Amino acid sequence: MKKEIILGIIGIPIAIMTYRAYTVVDPNAAVGTSIMLRFGATVLAGVYVGLLAVFYLLPIFSNKVTDMVFSDNGIAAEPDSLSKARGLVAMGEYEEAIKEYNNALEHEPDNRLAWTDIAKIYADKLEQPGMAIATYRTAFNDHEWEEDDAAFFLFRISEWQIDDLDDRFTAIETLQEIIAKFPGTRHSANATNQLRQLGIEPS
Repeated sequence: MKKEIILGIIGIPIAIMTYRAYTVVDPNAAVGTSIMLRFGATVLAGVYVGLLAVFYLLPIFSNKVTDMVFSDNGIAAEPDSLSKARGLVAMGEYEEAIKEYNNALEHEPDNRLAWTDIAKIYADKLEQPGMAIATYRTAFNDHEWEEDDAAFFLFRISEWQIDDLDDRFTAIETLQEIIAKFPGTRHSANATNQLRQLGIEPS
């Protein structure tokens, strides 16, 4: 909603200036001045239309291209269960987008992309890293995941704990959890390295 208000505030003076440049004739103004005013108004209008395209048309186009690339030739792509949520994100309707993602998760609880998008909205758009962590923790605790997916959730949680919450103690616990859950793996080695960077020698 904030995005729409800002774009509206920007668009109104541009529209007025463009209208006046092409319709209002000042008999005292030089011809070159009128041409420059029209040129400036046209450039500003073009930039504004470009912004609208980036915010509204580009996300839709990207989703279409993704569907074309990843769908089998000759076979109609199945409806994307996350498309409505992505559209809401593109419009800045983050709370409504989260609701749509949760609706999708009711039917596809193992959809890692939905969990990831929700967490990103909380962390990046709503500036609520605690909710992002809670989202990943719920995903990790309530569902069975492949090793790489499970480790991804825990590593991302530890990053938010350190970088956004400045919660070094809990981040250390999360890294130790990774070592315990994935012994002898590259995930364990990465967690061990991160602990040493924090000045902790794993036991």
